[in-house]
Amino acid sequence: MRIFTLPVVLGGGKKLFANGSAPHSYKLTRSRVSSTGLMIAHYECDGEIKIGDTALNNPSKLEVARRERMKREG
Repeated sequence: MRIFTLPVVLGGGKKLFANGSAPHSYKLTRSRVSSTGLMIAHYECDGEIKIGDTALNNPSKLEVARRERMKREG
């Protein structure tokens, strides 16, 4: 599966998968960014859904500052 992401906002957007699509896990196998900002990500099926934590284990100083700012500002 290839996903192309363009750096524009067009409104509500379109669904990537139809209602009723079977759940799958995917793993990123290759990615690149063009000179215009187009992101191309290649994925392959990786079996059953894996449930886990998506939080950063060791957030950067910038991420820690962002989280603190979000707590203050809401």
